[in-house]
Amino acid sequence: MKRPGPAVSVIPLVYLSIWLVCAALVFAGSMHDNWFWLSARSIPVRDVVPARTAVPAAKPEPAAPQVQEATPVPVRSMRPEITNPRFETTQQGLSASFDLGVVPSGPPTLQWQASPAAWAVNVPGSWKVKGNAELDIPHPAFRSVLILNNGKRAKFRFYYRDPRHSQGTEPEVRLTDRGITISIPADQTTSRPAPAAEAPAQQTR
Repeated sequence: MKRPGPAVSVIPLVYLSIWLVCAALVFAGSMHDNWFWLSARSIPVRDVVPARTAVPAAKPEPAAPQVQEATPVPVRSMRPEITNPRFETTQQGLSASFDLGVVPSGPPTLQWQASPAAWAVNVPGSWKVKGNAELDIPHPAFRSVLILNNGKRAKFRFYYRDPRHSQGTEPEVRLTDRGITISIPADQTTSRPAPAAEAPAQQTR
């Protein structure tokens, strides 16, 4: 029979195993720190950009209300009016003035009317007669003035009180800033001779 050998002590092996495990852990820890440090050096450091301060957005201005342009309405041209008649008795005769509102388009002309006796003054232009077309004249030689307008000229017709008055001195016409002034000399009343009455025809037997 073989004789049993000496018993091997297990305690030193346990300590050796613990030491090896600790050494491995220390080595592993040191290697982990070195790897992290190398990794940190290899990562480029970016510039730190300061955070932008938020700027409140400007409130949009209210849109101006759209104004619709009014369509121009054609204005009808209104004819001026003959107004403000004024009569004055002078030593020479009669002075009559009227407001026209506009300057006549041409020089006035004169016209004699035999029956009934009257002087007419024609003024080129278009006017509207306001009020009575025929006006009484407070003058011993003249009865009235008739104002007419045919769209091309205005006519001032001065009637003598004597319908058979002979043609006298021509009137004097003067244009002013306000209108027209007509001066008519008051000639001595001279009537045209009345036409002779025809003798009745004799009856033949």
